[in-house]
Amino acid sequence: MKGLIFLEMLVYLIVFVVGAWVYSDAKSRNSSHPILWGIGSCLFMIVFLPLYLIMRPPKQPLEVRRAPVLCPHCGKYYESPATFCPHCGNKIND
Repeated sequence: MKGLIFLEMLVYLIVFVVGAWVYSDAKSRNSSHPILWGIGSCLFMIVFLPLYLIMRPPKQPLEVRRAPVLCPHCGKYYESPATFCPHCGNKIND
């Protein structure tokens, strides 16, 4: 009897963890309605989990930001790469 209760609790835990993972994955991928994907995968995992894995949008690549560079002419920072300083308009030598 205790083994059956443990197994039932384990199934509920797995369902909750899968639903939480689907929600967080959908949210990180900017999917439409991540809460509905999470709830749907909790309630109807056999349908919603494969649907989500097939239909989920691709991950967005991380945007690489470069450190600002100091203009030797005016002393203000600008975003690299640039040919001319956006503040003073002088040509920047690399």
